[in-house]
Amino acid sequence: MNAKKLNTVDYDEDKKGFYNVGFLSSYDAFAAKAYELFSKGKTENYAFSPLSAYFALVTLYECAEDIVKRELEEFFDLSPEDISKSGAFMKDLIRVPIGGDEFDVSRLDIVNSIWFNEGEEVEPEGLRLLAEKLYCQAFETPFKKENKQANEAIKAFVKEKTHGLINKDFGLDESTIVAILNALYLKDLWRHSPLYVEDGKFFASGKELIKEFAYCKYEHGVMQSTEVSDYFWAKTQKNYAVIFILPKKGKTLREAMGRENLYNVMKGEIAPADFLDESSGREVLNYTRCIFPKFEISSSTDLKEKLVANGYLATTFEGFSSSVIKKPLKVDAIKQDVVLKVDDKGVEGAAVTVIKMVDSGCMPIMKRYHDFLVDRDFGFIITDYKDTALFIGQYTE
Repeated sequence: MNAKKLNTVDYDEDKKGFYNVGFLSSYDAFAAKAYELFSKGKTENYAFSPLSAYFALVTLYECAEDIVKRELEEFFDLSPEDISKSGAFMKDLIRVPIGGDEFDVSRLDIVNSIWFNEGEEVEPEGLRLLAEKLYCQAFETPFKKENKQANEAIKAFVKEKTHGLINKDFGLDESTIVAILNALYLKDLWRHSPLYVEDGKFFASGKELIKEFAYCKYEHGVMQSTEVSDYFWAKTQKNYAVIFILPKKGKTLREAMGRENLYNVMKGEIAPADFLDESSGREVLNYTRCIFPKFEISSSTDLKEKLVANGYLATTFEGFSSSVIKKPLKVDAIKQDVVLKVDDKGVEGAAVTVIKMVDSGCMPIMKRYHDFLVDRDFGFIITDYKDTALFIGQYTE
């Protein structure tokens, strides 16, 4: 890999503080807000990772000085004290959940990293704090001198961290001074994997399609409802959940996936599954199963475009001073790629959020491409590897 590591990441749990239910509620509110914002205008199959975006933006927050931090706090709707708990939040997320056994394939990997153009003056204390607060790895790579190799290094890094699901060139050009990158990977099996599969009818925008449906085992519980949707979940070995949300009759998918309803689904009280039947006096136990079409989604989102269009982070995009590098910067791009697969075996998905920063004092590099069309009488020279002329001539009709 054409990159030099600049810091050491210490995963000592004792160095972290704690977070509480209030923090989780605030994160859920951010997730609902972010999905509504970044999915706006999307009519095709689409997936977004609020968690990957959150950690990339928190890394940007930890690199920035006050005015940018205030903008990001407003966007997150979190206080500095809450944001300081992000490291503990990340560590708890990647801790193995209860359930399953030690030999299964279940995993959730979250990796924060920051990449500097080779030769930039970087603050060691800033890198130390990024490693301590967010387990953020730091690398130096030649964006300007050897741009192709720098992009290949990042491509290889992402491919490794997403277990091959995301394997692409992110096109970070020669103007890149700093790139912040969050990579997220999830894999788990259903509790009774593989599930039974059978063809069934699926209705997409009024069209009837035949899809392969996976049949989950019955879970103790009943369908839940909000004003605009019904929902239930499928559980994995490690108790991750895929919550399927269906709009109620007369409601649209956009309403069901709106900010308010998503938050209500994530934080709503669960209706009791069991009750006493008054007519018989007997206790009734309820069980429900999800039957869903197997699906795969690949999505790319220009986060900066959506943020600018909605008036967020204006100063951040104009320029800011950083605590990790002695150069005025500005955020030139924020993009996210997602690959997600949900089938009869389980759930596998990956997300990468990349924030590109450039020198705020220079104009962006422009590339122009030209054609040389030989469409009339021409002369020619044929040379060897030392530019020695071997043939000289002309061609005319």
